[in-house]
Amino acid sequence: MSEYRLSQPRQSTDALFNYLNENPDKLSVNERCVAIDCEMVGVGYGGKASALARVSIVNYYGIKLMDKYVKPKRVITDYRTLYSGITPKHLENAYDFEEVKREVQELLEGNLIVGQSLGYDFCALELERPDTMIRDTSCYYYLFGDKFGRRPLKKPSLKVLTREVLGLDIQQWTHDSIEDARACMLLYRLKQDEWETAIARGQKMPLDIGGCYVCGSLGHTKTYCPWRR
Repeated sequence: MSEYRLSQPRQSTDALFNYLNENPDKLSVNERCVAIDCEMVGVGYGGKASALARVSIVNYYGIKLMDKYVKPKRVITDYRTLYSGITPKHLENAYDFEEVKREVQELLEGNLIVGQSLGYDFCALELERPDTMIRDTSCYYYLFGDKFGRRPLKKPSLKVLTREVLGLDIQQWTHDSIEDARACMLLYRLKQDEWETAIARGQKMPLDIGGCYVCGSLGHTKTYCPWRR
């Protein structure tokens, strides 16, 4: 993986998945693993509250399992298009929230769940998952090299991790939840063995950092996380 990155920098997620999927001897394959990413829109006064507007799930091989736009239960006051990629047109024929939630539950059941700051996604989906089934790149970033430090001012974003670790440029114009989910899965597969070893040792996140491994915030612990339900 690292050799591929150096020899072919700035490739697409497709190119990296093709390389990995064509070289299974280099993998510790785990097909009971999916990656998820959600996009939110703003609701309520000033659009400060978040509501689910799109959810995307890919499997271990980067293949799309789900990509649906969702009709929020509250009136949208800010589409956050620059960051969410969501426009009014996307939601014209959006799916019902409860229908999407049930489908997501079925896809996640029994699988390891990979993503970035998954607490926000689970909150928007009104779901809970066992900590043992979560592989959050915002909490295990230290696996990807000393450059990210053990006590950073803030945890690296998915865009930064993907650029620095995989050599890929994502989110160049806006966020795309399929692209983000695939990037998370690539990061997991790159360090899968080390990651699972850390989990087996009971190491949820660097103990000297503090902060919340539900939402990734350094301002509170899981116990006081407003995103925890």
